[in-house]
Amino acid sequence: MKWMYQGTIAEQGMTFENYIGLSNKRLTRLHLNAKTFDYYDANTDEYISVKTLNTQTASRIKNPKSIENTLNTYISTIDKYSGERRGRAEILPSDVKSKTLELGVPARTTKEQWDAINNSIKNASSKNIKINITIVEE
Repeated sequence: MKWMYQGTIAEQGMTFENYIGLSNKRLTRLHLNAKTFDYYDANTDEYISVKTLNTQTASRIKNPKSIENTLNTYISTIDKYSGERRGRAEILPSDVKSKTLELGVPARTTKEQWDAINNSIKNASSKNIKINITIVEE
């Protein structure tokens, strides 16, 4: 998997989302544009949100703290998940036994940016949310 700098954020995200799904055969994809989660594991009731974070933008290089703010927004959304219904499919908060954020970041992420990411990992852990990070080659 290579980091995609061209294209839209949605294209970048979908490429990584597909990569996560193909790499983890145990996962079932939820419908496209699901509210919070992209996949779930029917055996464990783990629900997974897949995100990419481009750490190489000028603003994120200049202000690594903005990365922590962005990640904490993702974490808060996952933590406060209230369920959703699409057609016949319904996900209740009680269906979600564990929550995971699969995060893709570019290989050139700096030490200061990793410090911000690690602060968000601590925040997620305090809310029983696991974060898995994939370093994406450029």
